[in-house]
Amino acid sequence: MGISEARAKEMLGSKFPRVVSRPDVAVRQQEPGPAAPASVESESMNKTEALYSRRLDRQKLAGEILAWRFEAITFRLAYRCHYTPDFLVVTPGEIQVHEIKGGYVREDGLIKWKMAAEAHPEFRFFLCKYVQGHWKIQEYKRRQSCNSRQTSIK
Repeated sequence: MGISEARAKEMLGSKFPRVVSRPDVAVRQQEPGPAAPASVESESMNKTEALYSRRLDRQKLAGEILAWRFEAITFRLAYRCHYTPDFLVVTPGEIQVHEIKGGYVREDGLIKWKMAAEAHPEFRFFLCKYVQGHWKIQEYKRRQSCNSRQTSIK
């Protein structure tokens, strides 16, 4: 059973929650029945996302990841500004966010990906580009804050 909206607001200490769960997506993916794999390609995936989902299925079979879901979570970055990553990936030690891109990357999408990565250090963020038949996967490296930098004064 889920948390009520009022309880979520109370827990987050804000009128608007920063992370919005999208359970309807996970339910829709499981509808094909027990014969289908746990992570079924959604009708709303584009060709590059579908290709990446097959890569995730192979990783799951190899035991590298535990599970994955397509568009399972939405981050609230600011008022009327949201970011829904392509894949949420669960590994034995962490939860990862994977954003899939083909040949062209729009600037606003890249900015939202970076904003979400900065705001949510509890996840590892990856940008996965399909270039000339190969996946180039880049992890987002958070900036060091001014307080954590070591400086020496002479």
